[in-house]
Amino acid sequence: MKSSYGRKGFPDLLKDWRQYLHQNSSVVLLRAPNALNAFLMFHTLNDRGLKTSQADIVKNHLFEQVGVDRIAEAQSKWSAMRGALDATGEDLIIDYLRHACCVLFGHTRDREIFEKIAGASKGPTEAMKLLHQFSDLANDYCAILNADHSTWTGYKGPIRDSIRSLSLMKVTQIRPLLLAIKRRLTPARTLIAFDRCVSWSVRFIICGGGRGGTVEKLYAALAHEIYTETINKIEQIDEKARTIVPTDAQFEAAFATIMVDQPKLARYLLRSLELKVDGNEHPGWSPIESIDINLEHIMPQSVSAEWPNVTEKDLEVLVNRLGNLALVPAEMNSKIDKKGFKSKKAAFKNAPYAFTKQIADVDNWGKAQIDDRQNTLAHYAPATWPIG
Repeated sequence: MKSSYGRKGFPDLLKDWRQYLHQNSSVVLLRAPNALNAFLMFHTLNDRGLKTSQADIVKNHLFEQVGVDRIAEAQSKWSAMRGALDATGEDLIIDYLRHACCVLFGHTRDREIFEKIAGASKGPTEAMKLLHQFSDLANDYCAILNADHSTWTGYKGPIRDSIRSLSLMKVTQIRPLLLAIKRRLTPARTLIAFDRCVSWSVRFIICGGGRGGTVEKLYAALAHEIYTETINKIEQIDEKARTIVPTDAQFEAAFATIMVDQPKLARYLLRSLELKVDGNEHPGWSPIESIDINLEHIMPQSVSAEWPNVTEKDLEVLVNRLGNLALVPAEMNSKIDKKGFKSKKAAFKNAPYAFTKQIADVDNWGKAQIDDRQNTLAHYAPATWPIG
């Protein structure tokens, strides 16, 4: 500040701001007939910083309903909720309120958040109950987003690896379900249910996420039924899921043709298949690896003298096929990158991964070999990510 405004410093800065506001800015006053309309207005504008404004409308409504006598308690609960969410370093407030509403009331769209909350908080008792629920659920919501959260310490098995897998896939639709599971099911059942959630997420990524919000509605309905304890058994969850989760046949067929241009996702899929072959109990969960594992494009990503028969058209349709991708230790990857197939084949023979080793069994590499390898990978996919 001193370097820009010299020795006078702060007073000159304030003068400049005053002049700017007086000469160059305008204030627009928009009056909404009620809080619901104000919430929808901010939802429609949907610009930077307006999530907080939407949340403030919800907060003000709840505080108004609580009344003066319990305002300190209300402020404490709202602050506890905001503190937990803000600690993540992300602007999660509206996403959290919507997902919490899905758990408490059933499927809720963004524009319905205020309406659902207002309908459930008519009077001080209901409003205070809702504030307690929002505060209580916030810590669990942060836990389902963070594999290192302290809440997982008391859980058996590598449940943190399931959180890493879901974070890698960047799935958000399933968060209400994860929240309800964490809140209501025993640790043993949570372990099983999270396994299901990982598998379903992969199936929807490979096969497509459904139409008309079908997947989101299923997850929200399941979340609400688990939270209200209408459902408390894994078998009941499986039965609901089977109505829309892609079948084994659909999943295998889609897996056999999938192109994956996201390296992290491709590495995850191949690593999970390797873990399944190795007999891992939770192959779809991303473990912390003891060595660096790289993703190698067998057919290279660009035209090369080492691959004289590969054209730009080949690269366009084949290079990101999962069958053209292989896991190798980082050290091996640096040695064979951009090499011809003969050199890569010799290295693959010594790779520590079963599906990578198999590449050394063929004499050349092209579309037919990529198809064959991907069909092999697809054959293992349903068992690696089972419906239930």
